[in-house]
Amino acid sequence: MIEPRKQKILRYILVGPARSGTTVTHLALKGHPNVSAVRDEVRIDPLFTQGMGAFTTSGKTYLSEQEQENHISAIFDAITTLEADQNTIASGLKIAVSSPKLASQLVECLQTYMKDITIILTVREDIVAQYGSGLRSRATGQSHSWRKAKGNGDFTVNIAEDKFVSYANEILNVLEVLQKLKSTHQVIEINYEKNILPNTYEAYYKLFEALGLPQVEISWLNSSKVAPPPEEYILNYVNLRDILEQIKKGESEKLLNQFTKSKPVTSYQSNSNFTKLKSKVKKIISVIRE
Repeated sequence: MIEPRKQKILRYILVGPARSGTTVTHLALKGHPNVSAVRDEVRIDPLFTQGMGAFTTSGKTYLSEQEQENHISAIFDAITTLEADQNTIASGLKIAVSSPKLASQLVECLQTYMKDITIILTVREDIVAQYGSGLRSRATGQSHSWRKAKGNGDFTVNIAEDKFVSYANEILNVLEVLQKLKSTHQVIEINYEKNILPNTYEAYYKLFEALGLPQVEISWLNSSKVAPPPEEYILNYVNLRDILEQIKKGESEKLLNQFTKSKPVTSYQSNSNFTKLKSKVKKIISVIRE
């Protein structure tokens, strides 16, 4: 016979744009012996848009008003407590938001049905580095330190200004929407530059305290930063930082008009020995053919 739980489990959602520190924060929480969390990243759609409708052939729930109020919370509890036991104090999941539309859908659901959820929001101020991190991840196949790179480790990139302006606008809009949760929820903000980049774990110990978790030494977190400093592989990093400041001042439309006319293109460069060797081989073949 299973004994009744002595205390109510605190529920949390860890959310932020991609490459803003959601994964390492998720791992810091998930490894805690008193936390139960979904292992993988969770999609906003369909969990927070359809709820039980995601499992019906019609896509509808046909629930009463009271059931409608409770069904998403019930699904949330079901998936976040799969590894829970009598020692579990907190349960939750991780979401990386890819668009303002999805952010709005999440916020609407949480403010309507789940006001008791604690929100952990990750924010990265250097959106240039954030964009470059995503490009580097796709090019090398290494998004985190525990994954072996499949591509070129000497990755460099010159980012097109118009592409960056569009990306930065998306990120800022996503954050603006997520910040609305502060009016209805407890929101704990994790700043990438201040809390994650120093790699001291101090912010995570404070997070444990905020969630009512015992202070245990973080021995399970073995991740490390895989990308070099952004200015070393983003060739126009300084220029894009200047553009970012202009975007924050509300000059996005002006910048887009300016850069669209010049039609810049994101270009990738490689300094790997393999690429140099391949170039030499091509020259030798060319000489032989002559």
